[in-house]
Amino acid sequence: MTSMVASDDACILDNSTNQDVSNDFGITPSSCTRLHVFARKPRQLVKPPPSAIRLLSWSKTKAKDDSQFFQNQAVPRGVSQFSSSLAPKPKQPALKKKVHVNSKLGSRVTYDAALAAFTRDKASMCQTHVIDPLSIQVGIACTQGTRAYMEDRHVVNQLFENVALVAVFDGHNGAWAAEFASTRLSALLTTNDQLKSYGSERPIPPDAIESIYTILKTAFLQLDREILSYTVEHGRRDGATVALVLVFSDFVFAANVGDSRVVLVRRQHPSLHTNAATYVVERLSIDHKPHVAAEKARIVNAGGNVVFSGCWRVTHPKSTLRLAVSRSLGDHQLKNVPSSSPLNTPLALVSAVPHIRHFARSGGDILVIASDGLWDRVTDGDTMHQIVADLDESFQHDLNPPPEHFVTQSAAALVELALTRRTADNVTVAVVAL
Repeated sequence: MTSMVASDDACILDNSTNQDVSNDFGITPSSCTRLHVFARKPRQLVKPPPSAIRLLSWSKTKAKDDSQFFQNQAVPRGVSQFSSSLAPKPKQPALKKKVHVNSKLGSRVTYDAALAAFTRDKASMCQTHVIDPLSIQVGIACTQGTRAYMEDRHVVNQLFENVALVAVFDGHNGAWAAEFASTRLSALLTTNDQLKSYGSERPIPPDAIESIYTILKTAFLQLDREILSYTVEHGRRDGATVALVLVFSDFVFAANVGDSRVVLVRRQHPSLHTNAATYVVERLSIDHKPHVAAEKARIVNAGGNVVFSGCWRVTHPKSTLRLAVSRSLGDHQLKNVPSSSPLNTPLALVSAVPHIRHFARSGGDILVIASDGLWDRVTDGDTMHQIVADLDESFQHDLNPPPEHFVTQSAAALVELALTRRTADNVTVAVVAL
Protein backbone atom coordinates (compact mmCIF):
# COMPACT_ATOMS: atom_id res chain seq x y z
CA MET A 1 0.00 0.00 0.00
CA THR A 2 1.48 3.32 -1.05
CA SER A 3 0.71 6.51 0.88
CA MET A 4 0.75 9.94 -0.74
CA VAL A 5 0.16 13.24 1.04
CA ALA A 6 -2.75 15.22 -0.36
CA SER A 7 -4.01 18.73 0.27
CA ASP A 8 -6.45 19.66 3.04
CA ASP A 9 -4.72 17.38 5.56
CA ALA A 10 -5.91 14.30 3.67
CA CYS A 11 -3.95 11.15 3.08
CA ILE A 12 -4.59 9.06 -0.02
CA LEU A 13 -3.90 5.37 0.33
CA ASP A 14 -3.62 3.70 -3.06
CA ASN A 15 -4.34 0.05 -2.32
CA SER A 16 -3.50 -2.47 -5.02
CA THR A 17 -4.05 -5.61 -3.01
CA ASN A 18 -2.20 -8.84 -3.61
CA GLN A 19 -4.86 -10.87 -1.81
CA ASP A 20 -5.66 -13.94 -3.86
CA VAL A 21 -9.33 -14.85 -3.60
CA SER A 22 -10.94 -17.30 -6.01
CA ASN A 23 -8.26 -16.92 -8.68
CA ASP A 24 -8.09 -13.13 -8.42
CA PHE A 25 -4.99 -11.19 -9.26
CA GLY A 26 -3.65 -7.87 -8.07
CA ILE A 27 -3.66 -4.93 -10.42
CA THR A 28 -2.40 -1.40 -10.28
CA PRO A 29 -4.91 1.44 -10.76
CA SER A 30 -5.99 1.49 -14.36
CA SER A 31 -5.48 4.32 -16.79
CA CYS A 32 -8.46 6.25 -18.11
CA THR A 33 -9.91 3.80 -20.60
CA ARG A 34 -13.39 3.48 -21.96
CA LEU A 35 -15.04 0.12 -22.41
CA HIS A 36 -15.49 -0.59 -26.12
CA VAL A 37 -16.98 -3.72 -27.54
CA PHE A 38 -16.16 -3.02 -31.18
CA ALA A 39 -13.77 -0.57 -32.76
CA ARG A 40 -15.84 2.10 -34.45
CA LYS A 41 -15.13 5.07 -36.62
CA PRO A 42 -15.63 8.38 -34.81
CA ARG A 43 -19.07 9.86 -35.35
CA GLN A 44 -19.66 13.57 -35.63
CA LEU A 45 -21.44 14.88 -32.57
CA VAL A 46 -24.50 16.94 -33.44
CA LYS A 47 -26.00 19.20 -30.80
CA PRO A 48 -29.78 18.76 -30.87
CA PRO A 49 -32.27 21.43 -29.85
CA PRO A 50 -33.26 21.32 -26.16
CA SER A 51 -36.49 19.54 -27.02
CA ALA A 52 -34.53 16.69 -28.56
CA ILE A 53 -32.57 15.85 -25.43
CA ARG A 54 -34.18 12.59 -24.38
CA LEU A 55 -33.93 10.96 -21.01
CA LEU A 56 -34.86 7.34 -20.55
CA SER A 57 -38.10 6.85 -18.71
CA TRP A 58 -36.45 4.63 -16.08
CA SER A 59 -34.13 7.44 -15.05
CA LYS A 60 -37.15 9.57 -14.15
CA THR A 61 -38.69 6.86 -11.99
CA LYS A 62 -38.59 7.51 -8.28
CA ALA A 63 -37.77 4.83 -5.75
CA LYS A 64 -41.41 4.32 -4.83
CA ASP A 65 -42.23 3.57 -8.46
CA ASP A 66 -39.53 0.88 -8.51
CA SER A 67 -41.07 -0.64 -5.40
CA GLN A 68 -44.45 -0.82 -7.14
CA PHE A 69 -42.82 -2.67 -10.05
CA PHE A 70 -41.31 -5.28 -7.77
CA GLN A 71 -44.62 -5.81 -6.00
CA ASN A 72 -45.90 -7.21 -9.28
CA GLN A 73 -42.95 -9.58 -9.70
CA ALA A 74 -42.20 -12.97 -8.18
CA VAL A 75 -39.86 -11.78 -5.45
CA PRO A 76 -38.77 -14.13 -2.63
CA ARG A 77 -40.54 -13.47 0.66
CA GLY A 78 -38.60 -11.37 3.12
CA VAL A 79 -36.81 -9.19 0.57
CA SER A 80 -37.18 -5.44 0.95
CA GLN A 81 -36.34 -3.98 -2.45
CA PHE A 82 -35.68 -0.26 -2.49
CA SER A 83 -34.77 0.44 -6.09
CA SER A 84 -33.62 -1.12 -9.29
CA SER A 85 -33.94 -0.68 -12.99
CA LEU A 86 -36.64 -2.72 -14.66
CA ALA A 87 -35.36 -6.23 -15.27
CA PRO A 88 -37.77 -8.73 -16.84
CA LYS A 89 -37.42 -12.47 -16.44
CA PRO A 90 -35.10 -13.99 -19.07
CA LYS A 91 -37.79 -16.01 -20.84
CA GLN A 92 -40.28 -13.18 -21.36
CA PRO A 93 -40.85 -12.51 -25.08
CA ALA A 94 -41.57 -8.83 -24.44
CA LEU A 95 -38.09 -8.26 -23.08
CA LYS A 96 -36.55 -7.10 -26.32
CA LYS A 97 -38.94 -4.18 -26.48
CA LYS A 98 -37.43 -2.72 -23.30
CA VAL A 99 -33.75 -3.13 -24.11
CA HIS A 100 -31.82 -0.12 -25.35
CA VAL A 101 -29.07 -1.64 -27.43
CA ASN A 102 -28.14 0.72 -30.24
CA SER A 103 -28.15 4.25 -31.53
CA LYS A 104 -31.48 3.84 -33.30
CA LEU A 105 -33.02 5.43 -30.20
CA GLY A 106 -31.31 8.67 -31.17
CA SER A 107 -27.91 10.19 -31.72
CA ARG A 108 -25.32 11.27 -29.20
CA VAL A 109 -25.64 14.67 -27.59
CA THR A 110 -22.77 17.05 -26.92
CA TYR A 111 -20.85 17.10 -23.65
CA ASP A 112 -22.37 20.46 -22.73
CA ALA A 113 -25.88 19.22 -23.49
CA ALA A 114 -25.35 16.11 -21.35
CA LEU A 115 -24.15 18.20 -18.41
CA ALA A 116 -27.02 20.66 -18.85
CA ALA A 117 -29.56 17.83 -18.95
CA PHE A 118 -28.25 16.30 -15.73
CA THR A 119 -28.11 19.67 -13.96
CA ARG A 120 -31.65 20.50 -15.06
CA ASP A 121 -33.17 17.14 -14.14
CA LYS A 122 -30.95 16.27 -11.19
CA ALA A 123 -33.85 15.78 -8.80
CA SER A 124 -35.39 13.07 -10.98
CA MET A 125 -32.05 11.34 -11.64
CA CYS A 126 -31.10 10.93 -7.97
CA GLN A 127 -32.49 8.78 -5.18
CA THR A 128 -31.92 8.54 -1.43
CA HIS A 129 -32.48 5.39 0.64
CA VAL A 130 -32.25 4.82 4.37
CA ILE A 131 -31.88 1.29 5.77
CA ASP A 132 -32.63 1.77 9.46
CA PRO A 133 -31.78 -1.69 10.86
CA LEU A 134 -28.22 -1.30 9.57
CA SER A 135 -27.98 2.48 10.10
CA ILE A 136 -26.85 3.19 6.55
CA GLN A 137 -27.83 5.79 3.97
CA VAL A 138 -27.47 5.30 0.22
CA GLY A 139 -27.47 8.02 -2.43
CA ILE A 140 -27.79 7.18 -6.14
CA ALA A 141 -27.12 9.45 -9.12
CA CYS A 142 -27.02 8.38 -12.77
CA THR A 143 -26.93 9.78 -16.28
CA GLN A 144 -26.64 8.32 -19.76
CA GLY A 145 -24.27 11.18 -20.58
CA THR A 146 -23.62 11.82 -24.26
CA ARG A 147 -24.80 8.38 -25.31
CA ALA A 148 -28.10 7.67 -27.01
CA TYR A 149 -28.83 4.73 -24.71
CA MET A 150 -28.51 3.79 -21.05
CA GLU A 151 -26.84 0.46 -20.24
CA ASP A 152 -26.09 1.03 -16.52
CA ARG A 153 -28.34 -0.43 -13.85
CA HIS A 154 -28.28 -0.36 -10.04
CA VAL A 155 -29.99 -1.99 -7.10
CA VAL A 156 -30.37 -1.11 -3.41
CA ASN A 157 -32.00 -3.93 -1.43
CA GLN A 158 -32.36 -4.95 2.17
CA LEU A 159 -32.02 -8.71 1.77
CA PHE A 160 -32.47 -9.70 5.42
CA GLU A 161 -32.81 -7.91 8.73
CA ASN A 162 -29.04 -7.41 9.02
CA VAL A 163 -27.93 -7.65 5.38
CA ALA A 164 -28.16 -5.03 2.62
CA LEU A 165 -27.02 -5.12 -1.01
CA VAL A 166 -25.88 -2.12 -3.07
CA ALA A 167 -24.73 -2.92 -6.60
CA VAL A 168 -23.94 -1.18 -9.90
CA PHE A 169 -24.11 -3.05 -13.21
CA ASP A 170 -22.54 -1.68 -16.41
CA GLY A 171 -23.88 -3.35 -19.54
CA HIS A 172 -22.12 -3.49 -22.88
CA ASN A 173 -23.27 -4.56 -26.32
CA GLY A 174 -26.78 -4.14 -24.98
CA ALA A 175 -28.45 -3.52 -21.63
CA TRP A 176 -30.09 -6.91 -21.16
CA ALA A 177 -27.34 -8.59 -19.11
CA ALA A 178 -27.13 -5.66 -16.68
CA GLU A 179 -30.91 -5.45 -16.49
CA PHE A 180 -31.34 -9.15 -15.79
CA ALA A 181 -28.50 -9.32 -13.26
CA SER A 182 -29.82 -6.34 -11.30
CA THR A 183 -32.96 -8.32 -10.42
CA ARG A 184 -31.74 -11.89 -10.43
CA LEU A 185 -28.82 -11.32 -8.03
CA SER A 186 -31.13 -10.46 -5.13
CA ALA A 187 -33.14 -13.63 -5.69
CA LEU A 188 -30.00 -15.77 -5.72
CA LEU A 189 -28.81 -14.29 -2.44
CA THR A 190 -32.13 -14.32 -0.58
CA THR A 191 -32.75 -17.99 -1.38
CA ASN A 192 -29.43 -18.99 0.16
CA ASP A 193 -30.26 -20.49 3.56
CA GLN A 194 -26.74 -20.05 4.89
CA LEU A 195 -26.71 -16.33 4.09
CA LYS A 196 -30.17 -16.02 5.62
CA SER A 197 -28.91 -17.49 8.88
CA TYR A 198 -26.01 -15.03 8.96
CA GLY A 199 -28.46 -12.21 8.28
CA SER A 200 -30.25 -12.88 11.55
CA GLU A 201 -27.11 -12.85 13.71
CA ARG A 202 -25.35 -9.84 15.24
CA PRO A 203 -22.43 -10.12 14.94
CA ILE A 204 -21.89 -12.76 12.30
CA PRO A 205 -19.88 -15.77 13.51
CA PRO A 206 -16.14 -15.86 12.69
CA ASP A 207 -16.51 -18.92 10.48
CA ALA A 208 -19.03 -17.06 8.29
CA ILE A 209 -16.39 -15.02 6.45
CA GLU A 210 -15.19 -17.84 4.21
CA SER A 211 -18.75 -19.02 3.61
CA ILE A 212 -19.85 -15.57 2.44
CA TYR A 213 -16.95 -15.49 -0.03
CA THR A 214 -18.19 -18.78 -1.44
CA ILE A 215 -21.80 -17.57 -1.56
CA LEU A 216 -20.83 -14.47 -3.54
CA LYS A 217 -18.62 -16.40 -5.96
CA THR A 218 -21.37 -18.97 -6.52
CA ALA A 219 -23.93 -16.21 -7.19
CA PHE A 220 -21.67 -14.55 -9.79
CA LEU A 221 -21.05 -17.83 -11.60
CA GLN A 222 -24.76 -18.72 -11.57
CA LEU A 223 -25.64 -15.30 -12.98
CA ASP A 224 -23.07 -15.83 -15.71
CA ARG A 225 -24.47 -19.25 -16.64
CA GLU A 226 -28.02 -17.94 -16.87
CA ILE A 227 -26.99 -14.93 -18.97
CA LEU A 228 -24.92 -17.12 -21.29
CA SER A 229 -27.78 -19.59 -21.71
CA TYR A 230 -30.31 -16.90 -22.59
CA THR A 231 -28.07 -14.86 -24.89
CA VAL A 232 -26.93 -17.94 -26.83
CA GLU A 233 -30.52 -19.16 -27.22
CA HIS A 234 -31.80 -15.78 -28.37
CA GLY A 235 -28.86 -14.70 -30.50
CA ARG A 236 -27.80 -11.85 -28.23
CA ARG A 237 -24.26 -10.82 -27.30
CA ASP A 238 -24.87 -8.83 -24.11
CA GLY A 239 -22.42 -8.65 -21.23
CA ALA A 240 -22.00 -6.64 -18.03
CA THR A 241 -19.49 -5.68 -15.37
CA VAL A 242 -20.56 -5.62 -11.72
CA ALA A 243 -19.41 -3.94 -8.52
CA LEU A 244 -21.28 -4.49 -5.26
CA VAL A 245 -21.13 -4.29 -1.50
CA LEU A 246 -22.88 -6.65 0.90
CA VAL A 247 -23.33 -4.82 4.20
CA PHE A 248 -23.74 -6.66 7.52
CA SER A 249 -24.02 -5.17 10.99
CA ASP A 250 -20.29 -5.56 11.61
CA PHE A 251 -18.64 -6.40 8.27
CA VAL A 252 -18.79 -5.24 4.66
CA PHE A 253 -17.98 -7.45 1.66
CA ALA A 254 -17.03 -5.94 -1.71
CA ALA A 255 -17.02 -7.94 -4.96
CA ASN A 256 -16.54 -7.09 -8.62
CA VAL A 257 -15.89 -8.37 -12.12
CA GLY A 258 -14.66 -5.97 -14.79
CA ASP A 259 -13.88 -2.30 -14.33
CA SER A 260 -16.80 -1.15 -12.20
CA ARG A 261 -15.16 -0.13 -8.94
CA VAL A 262 -15.62 0.14 -5.16
CA VAL A 263 -13.60 2.57 -3.03
CA LEU A 264 -13.67 3.21 0.71
CA VAL A 265 -13.21 6.69 2.21
CA ARG A 266 -12.34 6.41 5.90
CA ARG A 267 -11.92 9.15 8.50
CA GLN A 268 -8.85 8.86 10.70
CA HIS A 269 -8.65 10.14 14.26
CA PRO A 270 -7.60 13.82 14.56
CA SER A 271 -3.89 14.54 14.83
CA LEU A 272 -2.58 15.29 18.34
CA HIS A 273 -0.63 18.25 16.98
CA THR A 274 -3.16 19.94 14.67
CA ASN A 275 -6.48 18.41 15.78
CA ALA A 276 -7.25 18.23 12.05
CA ALA A 277 -9.14 15.28 10.65
CA THR A 278 -7.45 13.17 8.01
CA TYR A 279 -9.01 10.84 5.47
CA VAL A 280 -7.76 7.87 3.52
CA VAL A 281 -9.15 6.30 0.37
CA GLU A 282 -8.69 2.61 -0.33
CA ARG A 283 -9.67 0.73 -3.46
CA LEU A 284 -11.53 -2.44 -2.53
CA SER A 285 -12.03 -3.79 -6.05
CA ILE A 286 -9.74 -4.71 -8.92
CA ASP A 287 -9.98 -3.34 -12.45
CA HIS A 288 -9.88 -6.51 -14.52
CA LYS A 289 -8.01 -5.44 -17.66
CA PRO A 290 -6.64 -7.69 -20.43
CA HIS A 291 -3.08 -6.31 -20.31
CA VAL A 292 -2.51 -7.25 -16.64
CA ALA A 293 0.11 -10.01 -16.60
CA ALA A 294 -1.90 -12.68 -14.78
CA GLU A 295 -5.07 -11.94 -16.74
CA LYS A 296 -3.19 -11.93 -20.04
CA ALA A 297 -1.60 -15.29 -19.21
CA ARG A 298 -5.02 -16.86 -18.62
CA ILE A 299 -6.36 -15.40 -21.87
CA VAL A 300 -3.41 -16.63 -23.93
CA ASN A 301 -3.55 -20.09 -22.32
CA ALA A 302 -7.21 -20.25 -23.32
CA GLY A 303 -6.30 -19.65 -26.95
CA GLY A 304 -7.09 -15.94 -27.05
CA ASN A 305 -5.09 -12.82 -27.78
CA VAL A 306 -4.66 -9.41 -26.20
CA VAL A 307 -4.43 -6.63 -28.78
CA PHE A 308 -4.37 -2.86 -28.63
CA SER A 309 -7.18 -1.13 -30.49
CA GLY A 310 -7.88 2.16 -28.73
CA CYS A 311 -7.25 0.20 -25.51
CA TRP A 312 -6.16 -3.33 -24.67
CA ARG A 313 -8.79 -5.89 -25.66
CA VAL A 314 -9.47 -9.61 -25.43
CA THR A 315 -9.85 -11.26 -28.83
CA HIS A 316 -9.98 -14.70 -30.40
CA PRO A 317 -9.27 -15.64 -34.03
CA LYS A 318 -12.74 -17.16 -34.41
CA SER A 319 -14.69 -14.38 -32.72
CA THR A 320 -15.54 -10.86 -33.85
CA LEU A 321 -15.90 -9.63 -30.26
CA ARG A 322 -13.16 -7.38 -28.88
CA LEU A 323 -13.66 -6.78 -25.18
CA ALA A 324 -11.87 -4.18 -23.05
CA VAL A 325 -12.27 -6.11 -19.77
CA SER A 326 -10.93 -9.54 -18.88
CA ARG A 327 -13.81 -10.49 -16.55
CA SER A 328 -17.54 -9.98 -16.96
CA LEU A 329 -20.96 -11.58 -16.92
CA GLY A 330 -22.12 -12.81 -20.32
CA ASP A 331 -20.09 -12.16 -23.50
CA HIS A 332 -20.64 -15.73 -24.69
CA GLN A 333 -18.37 -15.36 -27.72
CA LEU A 334 -15.40 -15.21 -25.36
CA LYS A 335 -16.59 -17.79 -22.84
CA ASN A 336 -16.15 -21.56 -22.90
CA VAL A 337 -19.67 -22.35 -24.10
CA PRO A 338 -19.37 -24.89 -26.94
CA SER A 339 -22.78 -24.09 -28.42
CA SER A 340 -22.16 -20.35 -28.47
CA SER A 341 -19.28 -20.12 -30.94
CA PRO A 342 -16.60 -22.18 -32.71
CA LEU A 343 -14.35 -21.73 -29.68
CA ASN A 344 -13.23 -24.90 -27.95
CA THR A 345 -10.71 -23.85 -25.33
CA PRO A 346 -9.94 -25.37 -21.92
CA LEU A 347 -10.38 -22.06 -20.09
CA ALA A 348 -12.66 -19.05 -20.34
CA LEU A 349 -10.96 -16.19 -22.13
CA VAL A 350 -13.19 -13.85 -20.13
CA SER A 351 -13.82 -15.03 -16.56
CA ALA A 352 -16.82 -14.48 -14.30
CA VAL A 353 -14.92 -15.25 -11.08
CA PRO A 354 -15.20 -12.14 -8.87
CA HIS A 355 -12.58 -10.39 -6.80
CA ILE A 356 -13.84 -10.32 -3.19
CA ARG A 357 -12.67 -8.45 -0.10
CA HIS A 358 -14.11 -7.68 3.33
CA PHE A 359 -13.43 -5.27 6.17
CA ALA A 360 -14.82 -4.47 9.59
CA ARG A 361 -17.30 -1.59 9.65
CA SER A 362 -16.26 1.63 11.33
CA GLY A 363 -18.53 4.58 12.10
CA GLY A 364 -18.15 7.27 9.46
CA ASP A 365 -16.97 5.00 6.64
CA ILE A 366 -18.11 6.10 3.17
CA LEU A 367 -18.28 3.71 0.20
CA VAL A 368 -18.45 4.75 -3.45
CA ILE A 369 -19.60 2.16 -6.00
CA ALA A 370 -19.64 3.31 -9.62
CA SER A 371 -19.46 2.27 -13.25
CA ASP A 372 -16.37 3.09 -15.29
CA GLY A 373 -18.07 6.17 -16.71
CA LEU A 374 -16.96 7.82 -13.46
CA TRP A 375 -13.55 6.18 -13.07
CA ASP A 376 -12.48 6.99 -16.63
CA ARG A 377 -12.32 10.65 -15.60
CA VAL A 378 -12.24 10.75 -11.79
CA THR A 379 -9.46 9.20 -9.69
CA ASP A 380 -9.84 7.55 -6.31
CA GLY A 381 -8.18 10.60 -4.74
CA ASP A 382 -10.53 12.99 -6.55
CA THR A 383 -13.43 10.97 -5.19
CA MET A 384 -12.14 11.25 -1.64
CA HIS A 385 -11.71 15.02 -1.91
CA GLN A 386 -15.25 15.41 -3.26
CA ILE A 387 -16.67 13.29 -0.45
CA VAL A 388 -14.75 15.25 2.19
CA ALA A 389 -15.83 18.56 0.66
CA ASP A 390 -19.48 17.49 0.84
CA LEU A 391 -19.46 16.35 4.45
CA ASP A 392 -21.49 18.43 6.89
CA GLU A 393 -19.75 20.35 9.64
CA SER A 394 -21.24 18.05 12.25
CA PHE A 395 -19.75 15.00 10.57
CA GLN A 396 -16.33 16.67 10.51
CA HIS A 397 -16.20 16.53 14.33
CA ASP A 398 -17.63 13.11 15.16
CA LEU A 399 -18.09 9.66 13.69
CA ASN A 400 -21.88 9.61 13.51
CA PRO A 401 -23.45 9.00 10.08
CA PRO A 402 -23.94 12.21 8.08
CA PRO A 403 -27.43 13.52 7.24
CA GLU A 404 -29.39 11.64 4.60
CA HIS A 405 -29.04 14.34 1.94
CA PHE A 406 -25.25 14.13 2.06
CA VAL A 407 -24.99 10.81 0.20
CA THR A 408 -27.21 11.95 -2.66
CA GLN A 409 -25.48 15.32 -2.86
CA SER A 410 -22.09 13.60 -3.12
CA ALA A 411 -23.29 11.08 -5.72
CA ALA A 412 -24.65 13.91 -7.88
CA ALA A 413 -21.47 15.94 -7.46
CA LEU A 414 -19.36 13.00 -8.66
CA VAL A 415 -21.58 12.53 -11.72
CA GLU A 416 -21.27 16.24 -12.50
CA LEU A 417 -17.50 16.04 -12.10
CA ALA A 418 -17.31 13.18 -14.61
CA LEU A 419 -19.51 15.08 -17.07
CA THR A 420 -17.47 18.24 -16.63
CA ARG A 421 -14.36 16.22 -17.49
CA ARG A 422 -16.13 14.96 -20.61
CA THR A 423 -16.81 11.34 -19.91
CA ALA A 424 -18.38 9.76 -22.97
CA ASP A 425 -19.97 6.86 -21.11
CA ASN A 426 -23.04 6.23 -18.97
CA VAL A 427 -22.36 7.09 -15.33
CA THR A 428 -23.94 5.55 -12.23
CA VAL A 429 -22.68 6.40 -8.74
CA ALA A 430 -23.80 5.00 -5.40
CA VAL A 431 -22.53 6.63 -2.19
CA VAL A 432 -23.06 4.60 0.99
CA ALA A 433 -22.62 6.12 4.47
CA LEU A 434 -22.04 3.45 7.12
